[in-house]
Amino acid sequence: MATEHLTRTELGRALGLEAGDVALPVSARSLTRREMLARDWREIRWIVPAYLLLILAAGATVALADTIPDRVRWLPLGFAAGAIALGIFAWLRLRRSRSYEDPMIAVEVADDAVTLRSGGDTVVKAYEALNVVRVVTRAPRKSLYFDGVVLDTELGRIVLGDPDFADGNVAAGAILRRFEALGLTVGPRA
Repeated sequence: MATEHLTRTELGRALGLEAGDVALPVSARSLTRREMLARDWREIRWIVPAYLLLILAAGATVALADTIPDRVRWLPLGFAAGAIALGIFAWLRLRRSRSYEDPMIAVEVADDAVTLRSGGDTVVKAYEALNVVRVVTRAPRKSLYFDGVVLDTELGRIVLGDPDFADGNVAAGAILRRFEALGLTVGPRA
């Protein structure tokens, strides 16, 4: 997708920034360990039924076809190896959520400022002082998706978006809408 030929409105629509076109204040919070684990399980839960369906199809083929038993004797070993490979794949996918520690970050986007909370620390930033380093997007298969923004704050770099926050894209979109309304630009500030 050639984004340089899009107007600001078209780019906002393509990125899904209309999510930020909501009544303020908007809040987002970092995901808990349980929410992160549930999200990762949703990504891999289709594996077991799909694999069982594959085993059922192979078993039906062997039972209904004229086969020589010696030629299909390897099937159980092949399916066992496949099950081990899928188990390793699932374990690797869930590794992130097992080691995840909730940073307990909360972001509130209001008309005049953004409030960031982490633990006992609270930072209130006016939009003119807020440092939005970049807009996070991904572009699989010639599509463009909005994944949030990166904020440079006194609490450290915060990647505000749905992958690590509840309602993260809505809050990130609201920040970008306020930036546009105030005529501010996104990018690192000195």
